[in-house]
Amino acid sequence: MSDYCNICDTRRPQGGTNHLILNYGELWLEYCNKCGEFEKLANPVTGEVKTIAELATSARASAEERMRRETCEFCGSDDMSYGGLCQTCATGHYA
Repeated sequence: MSDYCNICDTRRPQGGTNHLILNYGELWLEYCNKCGEFEKLANPVTGEVKTIAELATSARASAEERMRRETCEFCGSDDMSYGGLCQTCATGHYA
């Protein structure tokens, strides 16, 4: 991380910023905790408005839920690795 808040335009101590990646990787926001709590983003499609911190928390929870539900496409194992496969299938069948 560069530790530079894109919102308040200030350099922060090392580890003092977070990243939020939106629009399938087209938009990267680096923000400090203070800006994350107060700066709001609006969804142009739904009109929904959330703070950056609320959006980041929601995205993190969604990603964790997806990881809990996924199973290997090849063998059905829940020991997921990468690309929809468990570690055994990813290294054994597609190596």
